[in-house]
Amino acid sequence: MKNRAYFIAILIFLQNFCLHAQNNREEKVESVHPVVDEMTEFPGGDKELYKFISKNLKPPESVKATQIDGKIFVEFTIEENGSVSGITILRGIGREWDEEVIRVVSLTSGMWKPAERKNLPVRSIKALPIFLNFK
Repeated sequence: MKNRAYFIAILIFLQNFCLHAQNNREEKVESVHPVVDEMTEFPGGDKELYKFISKNLKPPESVKATQIDGKIFVEFTIEENGSVSGITILRGIGREWDEEVIRVVSLTSGMWKPAERKNLPVRSIKALPIFLNFK
């Protein structure tokens, strides 16, 4: 009888733990809006964004002599105030370059016009390919 009571208590604990974890995951997913009325925008559009990245992207010291030609895919969250958070490299080409792309994307924080849903700013995700051509 005593073992059965412990078993039931453990089951109830695990059930509550799983429900709490599932609710947290749903809150995170819902806090970033996949459907918006107006997309997030960098001042001047993508052309100016890539100009900014090109101007600020510097080859890491350890690979300056190396020729590089490739793409890094980066994803990040644009917050309601236009700041950048959660920068993640989806596909990189090496630690040094990945860190440099993260550094440059973080420089854009506060520059973005946030996405809008029902005329209110909302969090959204932006994914970018960064083209590298250093020879």
